[in-house]
Amino acid sequence: MTATKIYHELREIKNRLLAVEEHLRLNTPDSSIKAVQYTSQMCELFRIMRRKAPVIPIKTILAEAKKKNIPHKTTLHCLTIMFKEGEIFEPKKGFIQRI
Repeated sequence: MTATKIYHELREIKNRLLAVEEHLRLNTPDSSIKAVQYTSQMCELFRIMRRKAPVIPIKTILAEAKKKNIPHKTTLHCLTIMFKEGEIFEPKKGFIQRI
């Protein structure tokens, strides 16, 4: 992967995270604090996903998030947002893949 492609992919991820942050800010109580927390945790989930194979067991994501001290409920919430935003899909039951 070239540096230019990496730059564009990271820029795209940043824009998507900003959209998620805005969604959370508008739909989460105590919005400003929670939005920042969720956004950093979403970044961590993206990092976890990039290190793994293209198709990842959801259990792996949950385990990796737990190692990073991301609460289970938060991880599920972030994954739900990623599904709704079209960031990830479930190619087969129990597995996720980035689009």
